[in-house]
Amino acid sequence: MRLPAEEALRAGLVTEVVDDDALMERAEAVCARLAVMPTRALGLIRRQVRSALGSSLEASLETERDNQVICAASEDMQEGAAAFREKRPPVFKGR
Repeated sequence: MRLPAEEALRAGLVTEVVDDDALMERAEAVCARLAVMPTRALGLIRRQVRSALGSSLEASLETERDNQVICAASEDMQEGAAAFREKRPPVFKGR
């Protein structure tokens, strides 16, 4: 079954719809935004979401707790906090 893009947007299945002509430019903008984010944390978020689809709430909360511990001990967390204090953009390294 095909679902028109605007209907998928209304249903919350997608967060954005762009014209075909603007697709590549928008995709590059999203990629650029993601590239400067803390990649380790993003990977853990993705894994968490995938895991949650087939897990109980209790198991999901345990995984989230474990991921929070990992992120809290990361160099990227320290960089994010330092950048916030210094009012500058963070430079994440995925560590």
